[in-house]
Amino acid sequence: KANTPADVFRFSAPKIGEDDGTVIARTMENIKTVPNPYYNFSPYYELNQFDRIIKFINIPPAVDVTIRIFNLAGDLVRTIEHDGGEISEIEWDVRTDNGLYVASGIYIYLAESDMGQKVGKMAVFTEIEQLNTY
Repeated sequence: KANTPADVFRFSAPKIGEDDGTVIARTMENIKTVPNPYYNFSPYYELNQFDRIIKFINIPPAVDVTIRIFNLAGDLVRTIEHDGGEISEIEWDVRTDNGLYVASGIYIYLAESDMGQKVGKMAVFTEIEQLNTY
């Protein structure tokens, strides 16, 4: 049957608030990275060949979130803080805490907040980097 002007559709969703930890915890499970896998360039986020951006999306609003990125050896590569504002995504410039670009490989991320945590993985494929300054 086709829709008519007399048809009425109603939708409702639970409100996300500080008092509702269950909704926030479920939202933590929705955190993921895009693009995944990352092939050294994303036409959606990077404006030129020198930009490198991986986004963590679906960050719960109004919640402080810390994202720690590890390599498969378990070494901490980068820590990123989200201040709990209304923005629901975090950008990672694909660099270590020391400012160097990461190597190709599989990385594990741990997103933590007072309301729960999420563990995920991402693949990064980069070009060969030649350092000329040490």
